[in-house]
Amino acid sequence: MLLEASVDKATVCELKGTIFLESGNEDEGINWLQRALKIDPSLVTAYSFLGQTFYNRGEFNEAAAYWEKEIASSPDHLVTYFMLTDAYINAGRMEEALNVLKSLSERDPDSILTKVEMAELYGKMGNSEMRKKMEEEVLSARPVYINDMEPWAKVQFKHSNFDIVEESAKKFLNDDPDRPELKMLLVVTFMKKGKCSEAKRLLEGFESEQVWYYYGKKELFDEYLTEEERRRCGII
Repeated sequence: MLLEASVDKATVCELKGTIFLESGNEDEGINWLQRALKIDPSLVTAYSFLGQTFYNRGEFNEAAAYWEKEIASSPDHLVTYFMLTDAYINAGRMEEALNVLKSLSERDPDSILTKVEMAELYGKMGNSEMRKKMEEEVLSARPVYINDMEPWAKVQFKHSNFDIVEESAKKFLNDDPDRPELKMLLVVTFMKKGKCSEAKRLLEGFESEQVWYYYGKKELFDEYLTEEERRRCGII
């Protein structure tokens, strides 16, 4: 019915492709999305869906090819840069992955997550000097985006900079008090600073309201708190 209707054929093909993907028929979904792009190569969401589909199938070079086209069409889709980076890494194309992160860092200098990803990638490439340099940049930075808090805090935790993390987390919580990831970071800082009662108070909130998030992020406590600290806090 959609194909017979007098509507944009490219959009219809794209819609059919996404419906097939959602129903689990990947091959048919890919076919329709590719047909949509032949009609209209500017359909950015089609590139995105195809990239994700091929990535999930373990076909990383194919995924990268579609995400490259998505970025070329919409260079402000910043999340796609990270997805493309991951596809390159899984395909063994480390230098290309690094170039994507460098490009993203130039486009968005305030992105701490980009610097964290670059540090990890330099480590995988065996370049300890550049990894150290990027970590130093992260240590001297302060998050502008709330989503940068967790990766930034993990680097700070490695260097026992608990006061700095607490200060930044509380600053963001003043503007957005319902962010569970920030409260979990505060649990770590409170325990490290001997504020056990404050840490327990935050954990009680997770147990009653956000238990799903607590268990999803419990590895944060396992990594940065000792067994004794977790026991005192009631995590064990």
